Amino acid sequence: MRRSILITLATLVLGASAANAQNLLTNGDFEAGNTGFFTQYNVSAPFPPGPDGPGHYNVYNRTNQFNPAFGQTFGDHTTGSGLMMVVNGYTVADTYFWGQDIAVTANTNYTFTGWFTSALIDPDPSPAVISLVINGANVGSNLSLLPTTGTWQQFTTTWNSGANTVASLRLFDANLTGQGNDFVADDLSFIGPGNNNVAQEPGSLALIGLAALPLAGVLRRRK
Repeated sequence: MRRSILITLATLVLGASAANAQNLLTNGDFEAGNTGFFTQYNVSAPFPPGPDGPGHYNVYNRTNQFNPAFGQTFGDHTTGSGLMMVVNGYTVADTYFWGQDIAVTANTNYTFTGWFTSALIDPDPSPAVISLVINGANVGSNLSLLPTTGTWQQFTTTWNSGANTVASLRLFDANLTGQGNDFVADDLSFIGPGNNNVAQEPGSLALIGLAALPLAGVLRRRK
């Protein structure tokens, strides 16, 4: 009986930890629109009057709102009808299209994940190459997008914070070609173990404590 109780308590602890493992990014799915992130790109107006040239972006629910020349218009990665970031890759090096600064716990692993796809008429003659930089250093391997329009690819990598207490995340397009090089970003996330959010820990412990009360009563009756 005691072994079963210990297993139950362990399950509660793991469940509370998993519940805390939430996305630390603001508006990572872009459902709040053009807000919650930094960019060195220029915002583009919906067509017409566009389309705007390299180094422009906006948040839309269909790719042809950015450029009607996109031969195979499609929706976002999340639901197919939500919002996503549509980007015309820049020809100027070291210019990021998306960024956020996140408070982190030192010496802790964090996982970044994002979904990307080419957006130009199929096939894109020069697909984007997605690069993640955190605190000025490249993290993980670059993701070379397929030329096939609307084929979502996952970019995921793990980063250890070391002595850092802030993670400055920046996404770049390493392809500097002006022809083609149009893409979409969606469902970005940055997750640590239990969020490493100290403010959430008391709530988790309280949940475990409340769940353990009836189990403690069982133990007393068994004595």
